[in-house]
Amino acid sequence: MRARLQETGQPGTVLELWFARILRDAFALTAAGDYCTFAEVAASALVSVIKGAGTDRDLDGILAGFRELQPHADAERCVRHGTRAFARSP
Repeated sequence: MRARLQETGQPGTVLELWFARILRDAFALTAAGDYCTFAEVAASALVSVIKGAGTDRDLDGILAGFRELQPHADAERCVRHGTRAFARSP
């Protein structure tokens, strides 16, 4: 993800700020009882961090990098557990 940011002229250090904004916004939405997809939260956070620099194509290219990331080893187990728990919810 850092390389994708740098390819669009952003400093590599933007990655940490962007990730922190994604977490902050996701937590705030959850606390408020609201919902947005991860893609929506990540895109909004990215726009706020780069402050208008870059084109829509740049943003799409950066965000597309999420599809190339390898999941953590325990992610599949967690997703399966969450899916089963959600299916049991009234």
